[in-house]
Amino acid sequence: MWKLTSLFSLVLLAFGLKEFEVKVKVRDFIYLRKERFRPPKELKLDLLKDYTLEALEPPKELEFVKVKPLQEGGLSCGQPEDRYYFNLGVQYFLEGDFKRSEESLRKLLNLSSPFLGDSYYLLGRIEHLRGNEERALDLFEGACRFGGAYKRNSCESFYALYFKLKGEPYYTDQEPWESVFRIKVLNERPKLSCEGSTYKRYCQYLGKFLGGKIDGEYRESTLLRYSYKLLKEGKLKEAKGILLKLSRPLSRVRDLSLYYLGIVSYREGNLKELLRISGILKTLNEKLSQRLLALYGGRKGIFFEDLSDEAKELAGRIAYNLGNYRISYLYFLSSKNYLYALYSLINLGEYKGAKELLKYLPRNKNYYLLSLEVAYQGADRKLMEKTLREVKGKYPELYKEYAPWYYFELGDYQRAYELFEDNYKRAICLFNLGNYEGVVKLLKKPKGERERLILARAYLLMGKAKEARKLLKGSGNYYLLG
Repeated sequence: MWKLTSLFSLVLLAFGLKEFEVKVKVRDFIYLRKERFRPPKELKLDLLKDYTLEALEPPKELEFVKVKPLQEGGLSCGQPEDRYYFNLGVQYFLEGDFKRSEESLRKLLNLSSPFLGDSYYLLGRIEHLRGNEERALDLFEGACRFGGAYKRNSCESFYALYFKLKGEPYYTDQEPWESVFRIKVLNERPKLSCEGSTYKRYCQYLGKFLGGKIDGEYRESTLLRYSYKLLKEGKLKEAKGILLKLSRPLSRVRDLSLYYLGIVSYREGNLKELLRISGILKTLNEKLSQRLLALYGGRKGIFFEDLSDEAKELAGRIAYNLGNYRISYLYFLSSKNYLYALYSLINLGEYKGAKELLKYLPRNKNYYLLSLEVAYQGADRKLMEKTLREVKGKYPELYKEYAPWYYFELGDYQRAYELFEDNYKRAICLFNLGNYEGVVKLLKKPKGERERLILARAYLLMGKAKEARKLLKGSGNYYLLG
């Protein structure tokens, strides 16, 4: 409305100025900012990552099947030569005369015989009995390759002995040995199947190992698994008692036990003990030592440059979840996790630095969202215009979300009005344009306190206090009638 305002009245005889009046139009503006994009409040953190699967042991003993002589016929010179020598080798083997058994069976190795695979198998067992395990391994591999009546046990004995001698399982798709490989090498918990396996005792151990149950014959590895199960259940005191025993110098699972003792110390808040254990582990298992040091650095807000990328990632997640975004940024940047480094800077409100990290991100929808957010919050008009052009066709939903705010920020309320879909925001654009009649028309049936308030302000500026009073009565904003 137009209002008569007496600005001043002065008599300056020297200049002959007289009192005058000026008409001014009273305007009001409402300033809005788009709500900030909030990165994840917390990042996924696997403190209890399962390294206990690495403790899986090879079979303590090879499990052989019973050797039986051929059913049809006996020892006769009229039989085919290969059958004769094989049956003779079996008979000597069952009698414990391994020298003669070997002599007979080796005569088959240069023949094309259906008994070739089984001959390799028996020769492998003879070498195993003599303690020649490397020779036995080669013979079991041959038996597995050529097949025969003992093929399954030949193959399983090869896998078992290979694991024992090489320290890592042999890859095969035959169960349960595929599961053994996936547990030990891939650190997975597969669905175990022992159907048809000739290694029944070892299968029992595998089941207990995966289930976190104690097996007396494989005590250390299953005790470690059991202690891990207790940790997962939050039973720190019970787990700690077992881990202390397993962490003694001669234990084959000492490094893993020390690591989980460090996890217990972290959970108890005993960071001094955590640091001590990390130092002991340094000569036993560098990877686990660094993970504990990462826990310490993330918790204390200390940046350790010499950590591996994996350990830095862990430290960064801990610092981030504690709200220490400066330290999390350093760890994520150093480990080349640019997305989380960017999240850290956004949480710090440092959009200029965040802009520099955008170039490292893949050009997907999340990239464009972050680019728009960095441009908007950082008042980077050039970046905003460039990104809006790119998303208009690719991701129209992002264009609809950011474009109206961009024009609102520029003061182009008409264009913002055309792009906003929400009536409240559109009404503010009209209000800022001085189109109070448009506000009244748009908010004919106001929804909620916000819309009633802006409608009342429009009525007041139109000089319709009575209409404003109706909207403000009983409202916390009734003071506007003053």
